[in-house]
Amino acid sequence: MKPTLIFVFSSLVVACPAIGDEPHKPADESIDSQFRPHPDGKRWAGVYASTSEVGIFTSTVLVIDDGSMSYIGYDMKFTTDVVSDDNIQQDRLHGAVLTEENRIYIPVAHGSRRKGKISLMATIFRYTRIEIDGKVVLLRDDALEAYEKEKKLYGYGVLIRVADYPGMFGMLDFDRVKHPSIKSLYKDKTKGTSDPFTSGLNDGG
Repeated sequence: MKPTLIFVFSSLVVACPAIGDEPHKPADESIDSQFRPHPDGKRWAGVYASTSEVGIFTSTVLVIDDGSMSYIGYDMKFTTDVVSDDNIQQDRLHGAVLTEENRIYIPVAHGSRRKGKISLMATIFRYTRIEIDGKVVLLRDDALEAYEKEKKLYGYGVLIRVADYPGMFGMLDFDRVKHPSIKSLYKDKTKGTSDPFTSGLNDGG
């Protein structure tokens, strides 16, 4: 079994232990009727991307499918400049997520190999969906805290909705997804940007 498949299974066990217990939907039930809308009438489905400003160090493209399966699924490509010779290289992560009102919980697993043995580490990231300057945005907990307390943007924890869900995971070319500038969330588009690690948070006001 390939390591990536093991990671996905680990993620599902950690995040969604009850998926296998879900009742089967009637065979004649339409795909549209299976969509799971957010209570405010908005769907989770879509393509979300990290901002272009952090692309030198890390990049994320997240696709959420809330209708074609019996659960809300995700497919994600994540890259980072933090690497180790022990890390097992991964192409994409995919599996199931949990949602709670405007929050989504995404399980992620990474593996390393040392002395011929594989070690897995599973993490659950929580994002909160809000609108900033008319755009749908997912904010990781650290980014949400910065925005709520200071109205500032922590670029490494921001995913911006850039497109509708394409219909099938395999139909999307992740490498062709454009990463928007964090300035697209600014009220004043003339303001500059800075790296949060070296210059502090960006002013989204």
